[in-house]
Amino acid sequence: MAQPDDTLTLVAGWKSVSVTRGIEIMPSSFEIGLTEKYPGQAADIVVKPGDPCVVLIGNDPVVTGYIDRYQPAIAPRQHTVRIHGRSKCEDLVDCSAGVYPVGTPEPGAVSYQVRGMVVTTSSLLAMAQDLASPFGITVSSLTGDNVPVSAAGGGPVQFSIVLTETPYEIIERVARYAAVLAYDGTDGNLILANVNAGTHASGFKQGVNVQPASVAFTMDERYSIYLPSIMSTDYLHDLGTGGLFLAPAYDTAVPRFRPLIVVSANRWRSGATPSCNARSGVSRPHILRSFSGISMPRAETGGLPAADRQAEVSTAPMWSVPTDQDP
Repeated sequence: MAQPDDTLTLVAGWKSVSVTRGIEIMPSSFEIGLTEKYPGQAADIVVKPGDPCVVLIGNDPVVTGYIDRYQPAIAPRQHTVRIHGRSKCEDLVDCSAGVYPVGTPEPGAVSYQVRGMVVTTSSLLAMAQDLASPFGITVSSLTGDNVPVSAAGGGPVQFSIVLTETPYEIIERVARYAAVLAYDGTDGNLILANVNAGTHASGFKQGVNVQPASVAFTMDERYSIYLPSIMSTDYLHDLGTGGLFLAPAYDTAVPRFRPLIVVSANRWRSGATPSCNARSGVSRPHILRSFSGISMPRAETGGLPAADRQAEVSTAPMWSVPTDQDP
């Protein structure tokens, strides 16, 4: 774990490392268990909460962010330290939106201003860049454009920020209906991308690069019919429900009747139908199965596994998805 500018480095003594990344996880996080940097010198604290850092596997960065917690512990026969941290995008998740520093932020008292709490934009990328700017976080788009958004009938989107909302809550809400993902990169900055932004150089192959592995076939959180709705309130029911529910989506592999109403929070676009259907369609394969316990050497993949990348899975026949579990 290193900070390039100030050379904060842990070179020995670590016992366990856990890094969590994903397209639905914001921000990425890590946890390191270690002894003291210099054995026998329990007073030597090598890091402190708030320190910026980079976590690397070999020479590949996997998380760029900050130390959140430093937790020493003692027992009759051991002394351990646990370090927890998250990526730079933690500030988008934790802090309030609409508050901007005046000048260069310094430790201690900071001059600030609260800007208007109304957002007017025709680009998700531009909106996200503005919301992330107070925290020194850049935003990039892998979609090939600035991720346009528009109100019903055209024109820019306009909505009010709730005082308790965070920048990420606003970005995620708009990204959901722009049909893009919002997640952090290994450099700690925010990425906007379509599903399946690339392909790994190789897949997961039993006997080649898969070591211990497990798979789960699930039926919980799956539904036989998804009913997208443009409102959460059933108003004027005596006049019928025309226009309230949109085109349904079905999961024919669910063996019994299990309905789910998906409410669209889309308050500014008339295109709620494709956005609701996209949400129900994405949900089914996501909750169908999980696969873990992978060892993928860099020579086999061209780099470490990354989020939002497609990879072929080839395992023993006993691990094939049962016919009635196919999405």
